[in-house]
Amino acid sequence: MFVQDPRWRQFVADHAPCYEETVFLPALVPAPSAFTERIAAAVASATTSGAKGLRLRGFRGSEFDFKLTERLSRTPPTDGQSLTEWLSGAADGRRACVAINDVSSWDLGLAALAQSMVRSLVPDRDLVSGADIYTFVADVEWTPFGIHKDDEPSLIFHLGPGLKELWVWPAGGIGQDQLFENPSLGRVSFDFDRLLPGARRYTLRPGDFVCIPQGRYHLFRNAGPSVFLGVTLFPPDVRKSFSGLLLDHFGARLDAADEPRSFDDVRRLVVDTLHDPGALAALSETIDVAAAKQRTAGYLRAPKTAALRIGGPPADAPLVWAYAGVVECVAGADRTHLVARGREIVFGGAVNLDELLALDGEFTLNDLDAVLAPQLDDEDRRRHVVNALWRLGALSLGRAPSSALPTTRAACAASA
Repeated sequence: MFVQDPRWRQFVADHAPCYEETVFLPALVPAPSAFTERIAAAVASATTSGAKGLRLRGFRGSEFDFKLTERLSRTPPTDGQSLTEWLSGAADGRRACVAINDVSSWDLGLAALAQSMVRSLVPDRDLVSGADIYTFVADVEWTPFGIHKDDEPSLIFHLGPGLKELWVWPAGGIGQDQLFENPSLGRVSFDFDRLLPGARRYTLRPGDFVCIPQGRYHLFRNAGPSVFLGVTLFPPDVRKSFSGLLLDHFGARLDAADEPRSFDDVRRLVVDTLHDPGALAALSETIDVAAAKQRTAGYLRAPKTAALRIGGPPADAPLVWAYAGVVECVAGADRTHLVARGREIVFGGAVNLDELLALDGEFTLNDLDAVLAPQLDDEDRRRHVVNALWRLGALSLGRAPSSALPTTRAACAASA
């Protein structure tokens, strides 16, 4: 993985956590095609499942295309078909672009790689508001958003196969009178010829990385069909975190309340809820579980159901944890919360799972059973926990680094 590259480590040391400078690292990703295979596996999982939650948008020119979006959402890549070929086929050979947010949530292998990238970008701190892993597949000349800026730093890994040109303007390099207010995109411009001379130009080849600071205007141009993978690190939003945690904690109580007919009804519900000593006492436990879900998923969205494995682990295969920190335990008032990859494994009871968390290197199903048996005397409960750890992707097969990437579509499917 490139996260061990000295150039990457120096980039993080110099610019974390805010990433306020434009930085270009050529040839950072040694095997771009391995990443595109994982993205293709995620797209296949998302488009074949029919599940909700696929955040996909199709564009033609600078316009959102509803019909193309629907077609792409229902058209999986065929075996051996590249992402650019998939886009071209769904778009009837006409030039188009597709953006997919939270793409890592549709494939366990891609999510494992993504969490490694995200953790390396925010060393020694929690990413309280999380991150997004997104991809753009493009067979259009110019980005559909024109000259635009983003609210967070844009961390872009260009995967090819075509070249991509990038222009980045200096802070204050475009006057407000040179932009117009787009209701969807904010202040942007499509007057490229007039504004391009004021920007710095980069040529991105497969494997190149670029960091574009928050609020810095930029523009992409594709010299040929290409794919990139992007990382968004969301800045802490204490209001959103506060409201989200309270809704998580009190949600069931609010759902069970009668429909309010007046503001007095709302006032009573709020005051009574916040004055309940028992409910408030358990709030810390809710926060601890929410934090464990964020950390074990690498601060990304938890894997979708369509991305999970089926069945249990192979009987005689050596196992390893998928990555460091993939599983945590939270001691609750009346039960232990076992959290893996952003999901809780419910098995009931207050138990000590320190020996489970202490497993390191390779281990076997017998080793797992041995550390669980003193705490869970029921064999079915132990099997439930182990199978859940496997299905959620907390466990991987041993004898290969967790960052090793399958290089074919078939290998991706087998490893999922």
